[in-house]
Amino acid sequence: MEIKIKKESDKELEFEVIKEKTILNPLKQKLLEYDEVEYAEWKVAHPLIANPEFYVS
Repeated sequence: MEIKIKKESDKELEFEVIKEKTILNPLKQKLLEYDEVEYAEWKVAHPLIANPEFYVS
């Protein structure tokens, strides 16, 4: 899995996932198990032409 960091700070991370979608829901579920994670979600602007973007805070 290749990722491209779009935004990074002490409490937030936003990254683009290149050519991969199958791992995003399990990753989101696992991250939300941690008390330190307030929010985790991913989106795809257009499924045929865009890569998914994942956001964690």
